[in-house]
Amino acid sequence: FRNVTGVQTCALPIYATVLVNFYGTTILTDPVMFDRVGFKIGGVVVGRKRLVAPALSIAELPKIDLVLLSHAHMDHLDLPTLKALPRGSAAITASRTSDLLAEIPFASTTELKWGEKTSLKTAAGALEVEAFEVNHSGARWSNDTYRGYNGYLLRKDGKQVLFGGDTALASTFKNLRGKTDLGIMPIG
Repeated sequence: FRNVTGVQTCALPIYATVLVNFYGTTILTDPVMFDRVGFKIGGVVVGRKRLVAPALSIAELPKIDLVLLSHAHMDHLDLPTLKALPRGSAAITASRTSDLLAEIPFASTTELKWGEKTSLKTAAGALEVEAFEVNHSGARWSNDTYRGYNGYLLRKDGKQVLFGGDTALASTFKNLRGKTDLGIMPIG
């Protein structure tokens, strides 16, 4: 765990999975918690294999207030992980991706397009989430290129956290409002 200006983070070393305690509001980004990510053929998952175990198991996760999903790629919207998470979390996802979450028992699911924002009420207070454009794509399969993809700004108690999701360098970062206290950016 790392504490930066009152925000605790725990990187779970694969893709963009980060556990954030933002002044008492617990956020899990693009969760991937199993050994492989991909699609199932019979009883076998075909796809990337994890090289390092997650820092925490699903059973060790605290109560999650918000599951934040940047786009529909299998290594960011991992259905087996989402189905295994404890019930009761809210989910925020990119536009035209909530259909993939139909079988996941989230307390609520909100889709955001670039520039849209929403407020999530939690026991630790309100959290504002705003979606912004990143330099990526949202397709899960080659034929569903209509799906959205986002980065997010999280605001609470006068602080701002940027979650880049999955992006290359983008000019849109120059247009973001407010001082960012913590940036969570992809690698590669």
